[in-house]
Amino acid sequence: VLTSTAEGSDGPSYGWTHHELIASGKRQPHINAFGGEDRFWLGPEGGQFSIFFAKGDAFDLAHWQTPPLVDTEPYWIEAEHELVLLYGDHWDTEKAHSLVGHDLRDSARIMQQRGGVRLEIDEIVNLLLDGVIERVRHRVPWRPGARELLAELTAAGVPCALVTMSWHRFAQAVVNTLPANSFRAVIAGDMVQRGKPHPEPYLTAAAALGVRADRCVAIEDSPTGVRSAVAAGCSVWAVPNVVAIAPGEG
Repeated sequence: VLTSTAEGSDGPSYGWTHHELIASGKRQPHINAFGGEDRFWLGPEGGQFSIFFAKGDAFDLAHWQTPPLVDTEPYWIEAEHELVLLYGDHWDTEKAHSLVGHDLRDSARIMQQRGGVRLEIDEIVNLLLDGVIERVRHRVPWRPGARELLAELTAAGVPCALVTMSWHRFAQAVVNTLPANSFRAVIAGDMVQRGKPHPEPYLTAAAALGVRADRCVAIEDSPTGVRSAVAAGCSVWAVPNVVAIAPGEG
């Protein structure tokens, strides 16, 4: 364990590992400035290349967040900024967060309206997909415990489906990195008529698994996805990530 102090050997430690906290499975949203860490922190802590601040956010504690199945949302936000820079007017973190969980064509319309992107809907979607898939080919940003959970469910014979508003070619790029049969069905945004928050994606997934939606548990990281799963009749486990999710029933 590499650590540091403010005043040499007499100063407080900034990096000792808190084994009891790690064993508890809890995660803290911010760095603990004086040791007791629950994980190793990698990458610049602050500045323009930090992984702990969303692009455009102020470098202060209020915006300092732990990087969060798969967290590709930063890839999408980077691709949105690049696309608007080339074909539009202005894009920022607030606008990017407003797209989280939406059908890609709906997101493209918002980018036309709020980002001034001068391209057709499907052109925007495919350029975003190209950018994100290229990033995924270099590294799939799995969320902690996601692959382990999938492996345990597969071993227990619990059928799982991936329900995403990304298009199938992106979803398949992620699924291809997993062991065979990790997901028995993949329902993507270009495979349904009505995307999230409509219940169709989850109803389609339940049908593909051969079960009723009210017998399913959905794990969601966006308010839009939560509304879709609840409307379909699923029990929902909300795991906030890029955007907050208000408490509710489901």
